[in-house]
Amino acid sequence: SLVLAVLLAATPMARAEDVVAYEAEGDAETSGGDPRVAALDAAFASAINMALAELVSQDVRTARKADLDKEIVGRARLWVAKFTVNKDTTVGERRQLAVTVRVDRDKMLARLAELDVATKLATVLLRIDDPAGPRATYGSGGEKDVPGSAALTSALRAAGMLPKRAPAS
Repeated sequence: SLVLAVLLAATPMARAEDVVAYEAEGDAETSGGDPRVAALDAAFASAINMALAELVSQDVRTARKADLDKEIVGRARLWVAKFTVNKDTTVGERRQLAVTVRVDRDKMLARLAELDVATKLATVLLRIDDPAGPRATYGSGGEKDVPGSAALTSALRAAGMLPKRAPAS
């Protein structure tokens, strides 16, 4: 028999750290106080906007633009777990950086939950019973590759959702 539960999570659950890398660019005028810092801030804001696009639907981002700009994008450095500058050049009067920005989406999701911003997350809880015994994607014995989980994950992604593994506990 097959038992399936899909939880659409508006708030993050405790789970392994969700840090995702984004390739971003930033630039700033060289006449400013510290053009490298200003270019980094622009790259961080770009990466945070990419993460928001994955986590929050377009209609919600549009409706909550002021809140998201102030509380999430405006505080981009809070969500940056690590960054690497891949390219640093000065062209004319502009300092230009290409940066790999690792964004802590769990922290962002926690703040989005505090702001009551709906996200596109889906936590998949899948359990199957077969002759060898039950198998599940959750719990202390949770498996990554339970039959049917790949197809379910693909279907959720096709529907615009971001599937998350269930926590071990």
